[in-house]
Parts: sequence; C-alpha cells; structure tokens
Amino acid sequence: MVILNMCINWYLNNFLWVRKFGPRIEKCESSIRRQWAKWGRTLIRGRV
Repeated sequence: MVILNMCINWYLNNFLWVRKFGPRIEKCESSIRRQWAKWGRTLIRGRV
C-alpha cells in the first residue's frame, strides 16, 4: 500500500517526464490497475 502511494505520488510529481521514463510508469500503472481490480472484486463480493 505504501509502495502504491509512492508510485502514484511519483507519477503525479513527474508527469512531464512521461516520455523519458515511459516504461517505468507503464509498469507502475499496470500494478495499480491490478490492485484496483483486486479491490473491486473484493468490494463486489462484500468482503472489505
């Protein structure tokens, strides 16, 4: 969770560097999307 927050903060703080560090950001985004999908399934099942 802490790593996820750091990742989001890094992304927001370095948004203008997207082209330079594109691969790292994409890796970060995919992990965030995976985490959100996991939370979404948990919420749908009612297990928060």
